[in-house]
Amino acid sequence: MAEEAKAAARAEIVVDHARALRAFASPNVDFGIVHPAPFKTHIRVLGQIYDTIQRFLIGETRKTDSFYPETDELYRDLQLLKRSISDKTPMPSPEQFRQLLRLLATTEPPFIHFVRELTFGGAGFVAATVYVAPTEKHPDKVQVAYQAALRNSANAVKDLINKHYNNDDFEEQCKTLNRVEDLRPARSRADAVLRTIFLRDEAIAAEDREEQERLRRINEQINRFLYRPLMQQLFREGHLLSLSTQAYRQTGIPGADRLTDFMFFNEPERLQSRLQQIVNLLDSNFCWPYLPRDQVDDLRSSYKAEERSMEDFAESLGELVLQSLKSADRPAVLLELGCEAILLSRWQKDYLQKKEQTDAQDAWQKILSRLKKHGNMVRVTRSRLDQFLPDQLKEIIAGRVASILCLTDPVDRVDNAAAVDLRSYNAVFLLLKDRQCTAGAIDSAVELFRKSGDPYLIRVLEMILNLDTTADEVLKNYVAPAYLLKLREAAAESYWPMLPWWQRIYYTLTGRDVSHIKLDRLKKALRIQQEKTRESRQARRDKEARQSAEREIKSRARSNLRQVAAADAPPDTGPLRQSIESKLRQGIFPVRQMLLDDAGPERKTFEQLLGLIDVGAQSVRSIRRITLPVNEPVYVTEEMLEKNRDLLLDICERGSTEVTEVQLASDVKVALSDPSRGKRQLSREDYRALAQFIERS
Repeated sequence: MAEEAKAAARAEIVVDHARALRAFASPNVDFGIVHPAPFKTHIRVLGQIYDTIQRFLIGETRKTDSFYPETDELYRDLQLLKRSISDKTPMPSPEQFRQLLRLLATTEPPFIHFVRELTFGGAGFVAATVYVAPTEKHPDKVQVAYQAALRNSANAVKDLINKHYNNDDFEEQCKTLNRVEDLRPARSRADAVLRTIFLRDEAIAAEDREEQERLRRINEQINRFLYRPLMQQLFREGHLLSLSTQAYRQTGIPGADRLTDFMFFNEPERLQSRLQQIVNLLDSNFCWPYLPRDQVDDLRSSYKAEERSMEDFAESLGELVLQSLKSADRPAVLLELGCEAILLSRWQKDYLQKKEQTDAQDAWQKILSRLKKHGNMVRVTRSRLDQFLPDQLKEIIAGRVASILCLTDPVDRVDNAAAVDLRSYNAVFLLLKDRQCTAGAIDSAVELFRKSGDPYLIRVLEMILNLDTTADEVLKNYVAPAYLLKLREAAAESYWPMLPWWQRIYYTLTGRDVSHIKLDRLKKALRIQQEKTRESRQARRDKEARQSAEREIKSRARSNLRQVAAADAPPDTGPLRQSIESKLRQGIFPVRQMLLDDAGPERKTFEQLLGLIDVGAQSVRSIRRITLPVNEPVYVTEEMLEKNRDLLLDICERGSTEVTEVQLASDVKVALSDPSRGKRQLSREDYRALAQFIERS
């Protein structure tokens, strides 16, 4: 409970038990208690009710696990009490009984307190009302009851969040909605949900002003000692999310000055679902009559084209709603929907960004913990590479993680994580910069070498630790000196089989160790061999990529050819010919991408036609594809080759020299460089190849 609530409870929370007994025994004596007018009229039954509560609180009549009585239990116990004392006065009806309880709770100070405790059941939140008063042995009974109710209510809300309760009032409203004016978004927010449960509006006749006033005062007490402290506690602990509407109260929009901050249960999945429902609602026929349709269509188009995120789309829709509210009368609920769309979209942006960072941190922590727990060098084989957090593994291979050493098999050097291809490795070795882990790795490698003569792990450790190039002062930060010496000795011994036989005999007979110079030569030869292997592997990888791209182009072209062959009419190459000839007149020999970039709405048609040209289809013989030695293939038209052969040859001849411009006609100059790139478009070798092609054509 908040400190101010605790202080208030101690100062004025209830009449003490002894004074209450005297007040019921002598109703005409002033004991400092302000009685409502009907109090003395019903003093006998009020005393019996108070006595019934006392007997339950001290355990005389308690038959349940609850420490505090509910209405039905008190009503039953009052009947038993009246029978036990042979009281002949009529038993009050259930409604009269509730009125008498309210009467006891609204004296100043009150004889009893209504305490409501929140529980979570199958149908959602409910609050059971119990009645509390101080007893002879426990004068602080009411304070303890408030504290227990606050604690249990807070736990009920936490259970709701943890168990992902699926009863969403806002979703249910949207499902049954007939018109947007009927929607009540505030009803499903956390503050309204809890306020409705705690601050009850009981069935009291409107003309019964006294009972209405008593209920209001009881709700004030519950608000002061339970509802507000509960909201504050949940907010401090992060179980409630508050989104401020302060920025919108000064906008001049009708009703905006009455906006309150939006309070939600802090359930990210539920909030994301609510935002999506609001977006669907704003972009539907329920709200279209109140919004500029063309602007909504533009926003939707850019969202579907992935030019803007869902959060940007939601925020823009919300802004559009608020703008429309300034210029014309609209349903009041649109103000809340617009503000919620803006505030929830901003929250979601921030939440997703933080979640991404948290997930990344968790992933890194998972890897570090795994390496630390292993206490050795970890070998991730090809079959497990995709299971070992691949995004993080790529960062490690690229050398972006200072605390983890890495070596690939085959050895590869990659600086860009995006360029890492996990499928190209047989295994990846990972070693944490930790003395315990490096000690375990060295022990394993040396043991394998001693037992089998296999230096594989020794070589891996030499390379992963950069044993020959890293200073000992640096290595000793994560490799114990004794283990560093142990590794160096085993590494020197592992190079023995690489010596010629006669040198091995010499070193054996003389008992001398292999010199450092000799060892360096052996290591250098081994590195050269590994580098050649790596370069060969990279060349093979590049060749496979080119072949794959060529196969894809040919496959698309064959598909286009089949589609065209199935049609009766030949393809219309007019727009493509015009585009090619336009480029040629500018002195630019167009490549595929250049033509597609300028195609606009004809892009798909251009792709089909270029595919047909690439496979040599007869239906597009009016356009020729020329393969060049350096750059990509270029395209020319038969008409340009026939009518401008000499001029194009002149362009190619001058292009192979230092000339950057040529006069095609009296009023036409052609640049030999690509103006958009600011440099010569083709190489001299390409211009010579073009000239040869044109001469043969």
